[in-house]
Amino acid sequence: MFSGIKSQLALFILVFFLSTPIMAMDDIPTPKQSAYTSQGLLLGLGLGVFQPSGSECNCIVTWQGHVDFFYLPFLSAGFNIRFFGGDIDDHSTILYQRYEIHSRVYKKLTDKLVLFGSPLIGFETTDLQAIQKNIIEGTVAEESLKEDACIESFSLNGFSLGLEAGAGLKIVEDWGFTSDFTYEYNFSSFHYISFSVGAAFNLRNHLDRLKKSMLSTWLSFEVQSQRYFGGSDAFWSQAYFLGISFGI
Repeated sequence: MFSGIKSQLALFILVFFLSTPIMAMDDIPTPKQSAYTSQGLLLGLGLGVFQPSGSECNCIVTWQGHVDFFYLPFLSAGFNIRFFGGDIDDHSTILYQRYEIHSRVYKKLTDKLVLFGSPLIGFETTDLQAIQKNIIEGTVAEESLKEDACIESFSLNGFSLGLEAGAGLKIVEDWGFTSDFTYEYNFSSFHYISFSVGAAFNLRNHLDRLKKSMLSTWLSFEVQSQRYFGGSDAFWSQAYFLGISFGI
């Protein structure tokens, strides 16, 4: 009797699982070389160029990194880092460093569209120096600059508090679209606003090794525009990033 009940129960469980549709894995690209996977660890890296405001300013090299861990399908936390460096004009060089921690809350509207909001805590430092070449002696002297026409694009120093809102849309299985808005208040009395839009290609769909070992792999191109309010700068600055993200 009991063996018959066990057999019927096993048959019922088997039929139940076979008849239940398998949910598609979450994998939607999001801004700053990241993705919504609802689980695991997310790592991203972007390399690019930054064009400060002002026609007399040079493009300089920049890179940014992104780390997120999903504690719940709708909640992740992590940090971002960003560096700018190089000769910003004909007589000065700059090194800008930014560190940021965040927590993202997600709302998945469809299988292809996700929105998120995030509080931010940031810390920035800017090192600006003048370079004066002595042609006779062949030496380079360095001294700190207090004012420079190109440094308004790096106005933040110290701590910042802010909010970020973004969206990710998987248009088709291989392509996605991202957008982002960020507002921050810096305790040096500057307000910072940035927008970004990007496109992403699903590399994981085309490599069997990535399908077996990764939850997500996106190649991305992102354009960011930013501006500071509170100083004399009246222009928007742009950054262009090529990047990649891995969901583990």
